[in-house]
Amino acid sequence: MQDVMYKLDDIYNDRNSMTAGRTPNKLINEKSPYLMRHVNDAVEWYPWGDEAFFVAREENKPIFLSIGYSTCHWGTITEKTYFNDTAIAELLNAAFVNVKIDKDEYPDVSGIYFEMSQAMTAGPSEWPLNMFLTPNLIPFFAFTQNAIESGIGARTFPEFIADAIKLWDSPEKEIVVEQSEAILYAIATTVRTGGDTLPDKGVIEEAAEQIIQLADPVFGGIKGLPKSPIGYQANLMLRVGEHYGEGRAIFYADTTLDVMRRSGVYDNIAGGFSCATIDEQWRIPHFEKMLYDNANAISAYLEAWKATEKEEYRDVCNKTIDFILEEMTNDNGTFFSSCDADAEGREGQYYTWTPQEIIDAIGHKRAKTFCKYYNITDKGDFNGRSTLYAQLSEEEYADKHKINKEELVDTLNASYPLLKKARKCRLQPNKDDKVLTSWNALMIHSIAEAGFALENDAYLDAAEKAARFIQKNMQEAGHLLRRWRDDEAKYFGILNDYAYMIRAAITLFESDRGTQWLEWARHMTNILSREFRTGNGSYYVTDGLDPAIILQRCQYIDLAEPSGNAVHTENLLRLYKITNDPIYFVHAEGIMRGAETPMKQYPIGHCYHLLALMRYYDKKAQTIIIALDKKDTMKKEIQHLLGQQYHPHTTVIWKRDNDALLHDTRITKNFPELSTYNTINKKTSVYISQDEQFSQPLTTIESVTEALH
Repeated sequence: MQDVMYKLDDIYNDRNSMTAGRTPNKLINEKSPYLMRHVNDAVEWYPWGDEAFFVAREENKPIFLSIGYSTCHWGTITEKTYFNDTAIAELLNAAFVNVKIDKDEYPDVSGIYFEMSQAMTAGPSEWPLNMFLTPNLIPFFAFTQNAIESGIGARTFPEFIADAIKLWDSPEKEIVVEQSEAILYAIATTVRTGGDTLPDKGVIEEAAEQIIQLADPVFGGIKGLPKSPIGYQANLMLRVGEHYGEGRAIFYADTTLDVMRRSGVYDNIAGGFSCATIDEQWRIPHFEKMLYDNANAISAYLEAWKATEKEEYRDVCNKTIDFILEEMTNDNGTFFSSCDADAEGREGQYYTWTPQEIIDAIGHKRAKTFCKYYNITDKGDFNGRSTLYAQLSEEEYADKHKINKEELVDTLNASYPLLKKARKCRLQPNKDDKVLTSWNALMIHSIAEAGFALENDAYLDAAEKAARFIQKNMQEAGHLLRRWRDDEAKYFGILNDYAYMIRAAITLFESDRGTQWLEWARHMTNILSREFRTGNGSYYVTDGLDPAIILQRCQYIDLAEPSGNAVHTENLLRLYKITNDPIYFVHAEGIMRGAETPMKQYPIGHCYHLLALMRYYDKKAQTIIIALDKKDTMKKEIQHLLGQQYHPHTTVIWKRDNDALLHDTRITKNFPELSTYNTINKKTSVYISQDEQFSQPLTTIESVTEALH
């Protein structure tokens, strides 16, 4: 493996000496761990906001905009290499109003400038992102910087700054600004706010075929680097395989998830996934762990367990949730944003091993088997140390080496907790402990659906606790706020915050956590319909009230997180099945019409829309009303049946006699069965609908079991 290690010892050891005696800059009152790290930089940073914009306009200075995030390895490098370099800082401070953004706090702003950067540079953009803006916030120059030794395109960071200064002071400035405004206008005029045609179900099979053709047949995932663990892509292929009998789709999902779970991208010792790998084998990761990646992975492995009945996938699901609850959970029940890639001044130091370290932790006998299975060698695969990478599954390895599989698995399972204990003695990576509504909502949904399927009340309790905190502490005047940290909730939510939180609330309702979650989901849906919905059916990323947002966008494509429009399509379809209110169905079709062309043009980039489309076309999906008696008779047995089944479009409505909402005419006017389908003779009764016709009430577990199979 190539040497990808950049030593950060100087950065960690010298940070205090570099910044000693400096007057803190304008980031001093910010809560973001990323921004707080830059408070004493030599660069005189402002946070994104009115003060910086005012100074730029008053002094007619361009803005140098730097966007990054806390756990980014390259962000740590640029902190010292550039932003604490006195000569570079003097250039920046003299010529620009310098603004620093945590991209996680401003995904709306970051997304716009990321898209603009790609258009201006005619190439891929990366984090950290550096842009130069006019005082009116129009970008006129952009570059990314990801290497410590040299600049991109044989130009260094100071040279890029000098280029921007020269350009701003030259007669060409007006031409460049006009070109930038033209790019912005071109992007704005191509924003799709709706469409005329519903996507045909054929696009689903076309997308699956495209993914199969682009797939890595040996290691799974999509060919090309870096490789990212995009969980909902696996969800799509599992559902295509099950619905259409497409064995290649199942093979793709199974291969991808199986290779990932025994490679460096997955932390076999403590659970959890890194954000990407730099090689085709999933072996050498970018070691930071992001909350959203793990939420998506939990959902994918849970669905794979249901579809394939492989216990290894159930184990990954459990282990990843346990990692989140042990390492990424706040005292208030919410979830941290990410874990750093670096520790002890070195990337990956916390997660990699030498053979001697393994021996010291688990003993010679176990270490011999463990090191051989996971390819831990003296040479290593990452700067003299080894990631955990198994080329073969446990069964394949046992067959090849003529050993007992159960004994191998027992040895590995006995080693993990010992290695976890030994690793805890190391200096641990920093965590970005801010609470983001959107990412928390992704995790709440995944842990709730896993808790229900795996019959683990502790998981359901954890999901509900996090949701309750957000509901109580991250709203203002009934509207979601985006970020909480250090007792401060701030920034009004955008589409993803609402869409993900609505999905989580519906999942809690369907997991029998109370009708209050359905009521909250409907409340948030009303806000989106009123304040984010375009006149043509789709939903804007923002509500349009912030004058600093230079572009109103409708985003359909999936990125590391699924499209907010796609997730909300699913929400609307789920709410329609629960309430039978036609407005939800109409609004879902509105988004699908808007997404029709993007889905056809680039189906692989719209997997979550395709998941929603499969739900839309699934006319055989069941709706199950479970009217529980006062003792909740049969509840556990019914939950067990539903949790084991692989029917991802089933709607489950739990009700009790005292559930006022499910007898409220606002709900029952379109779905009278919600109020009339109750217990029979005070016994738990189950009503199952298929093709819009409900069964007679089922009052024994035997009859329910027969009906559900």
